Amino acid sequence: MTGLGLAVLCYSTTQMMVVPMLPDMAADIGVDADAAAWLVSAFLLCTAVSTPLLGQVGDVVGRSRVLIAVLALSAIGSLLAMTAQNFTLLLLARILQGLGGSTFPLAFGMARDVLPRARVAMAVGLISGSFGLGGSLGLVIAGFLSDAGSWRWTFTVSLAMSVGAIGFLWPTRRLHEPLSRRRLDWRGALTVTIGFTCLLLAISQGQAVGWLRASLPLSLAGAGLLVVWWWQARRQSDPVFDVRMLVERSILPAHLTAILLGFMMYSNGFLIPLFVQHPAGLGRDVSTSSLVLLPALALSVVAGYLAAVMGRRSPALPIVTGAILMALGFALAIAAGHHLLLLIVAVALSHGIGLNLMLAAIASTVTLNAPPDRIGEATGVNTAARTVGGSIGSQVAAALITAPAWGAAAGFSLAFGVCGIVAVIAAGLALLARQPAPSPSDATA
Repeated sequence: MTGLGLAVLCYSTTQMMVVPMLPDMAADIGVDADAAAWLVSAFLLCTAVSTPLLGQVGDVVGRSRVLIAVLALSAIGSLLAMTAQNFTLLLLARILQGLGGSTFPLAFGMARDVLPRARVAMAVGLISGSFGLGGSLGLVIAGFLSDAGSWRWTFTVSLAMSVGAIGFLWPTRRLHEPLSRRRLDWRGALTVTIGFTCLLLAISQGQAVGWLRASLPLSLAGAGLLVVWWWQARRQSDPVFDVRMLVERSILPAHLTAILLGFMMYSNGFLIPLFVQHPAGLGRDVSTSSLVLLPALALSVVAGYLAAVMGRRSPALPIVTGAILMALGFALAIAAGHHLLLLIVAVALSHGIGLNLMLAAIASTVTLNAPPDRIGEATGVNTAARTVGGSIGSQVAAALITAPAWGAAAGFSLAFGVCGIVAVIAAGLALLARQPAPSPSDATA
């Protein structure tokens, strides 16, 4: 469990820590802001495309082996980012780090492999807490280290985490035998990858390239490829993704809620540091944005534990509670204005407690309802759904802040307001979640 938590912590820390450092990285490498944004977009693209596929590879060849390999590639990416002297190498480093998104489904699958069913929800809560902890930790580390020295120092943290996780997990590399004897559908995997990439490129680059000129054709091409794949997968005995499982009544609401959660999570992670540093917001330095996130950082692991306790009564309870707290936090962020203390409370509610209650509960729902030989696939799809929502959310937030029709101050309020509306929708959708069927082994556990 230590190794699994550290693996997920490594990915989530790496995911968020470059956001406050993008201006410094762009200036140091010698690229403009649009090119620097690719350091985030490429990471998200790689995560969204590779996570469900590597999750299924773990189901087929062994989760522990795949997880160790992914951590090794992430460590290489961190080392490359520390030493990169040009934009191409830095972009390659971020792509390698983006592969770490598969630590999420692989860790859930390994936890269900070795623990009694009655303890899986608690394990998922702790792993999800590590994910939420890492998201806040990455922003905090970036703030302090970029002000104290160089943005390159931050990647030493992710490198140490990767190596440490490999050390804990190395003895388990032969303990988790594959539960599935099916063959991988590489043709279907390629079709899904290209289609998914087209959609995410359309979302992530729409504002920079042009929505009608580039995003619309890419969206149509991506959607067309996914429709073709769906039509073929319904007729295959063993497709890359089980389409029947994707629309299963007990899992589909969790996937849809994950899209909304990703929207709020990435929007908030983008908005808070920018609001603290922007003249239309608080007008403070990067270190202050880290201090604003510290209470959320402390509350994230506690929220993961609470989600497991609340989920024993109903899987919808922690999701609805978390969504309501996120909506309240966004409302307080609008009311905060230039009051630092009120903003800290708002971030603690939305990014600390609410986010991590939802994150842990959604992951637990998918893990407990998926077939044992398809846990990696199901949780991988859920992670990809969250990443897609995040890509949309960050683009919407950026568009609202920079829109010439209103000032940046009004843009921040509108962005927080949209996130609040999404939180209310997520609370309603969570009521569709169904309690996982009890297992005969529960009494023994």
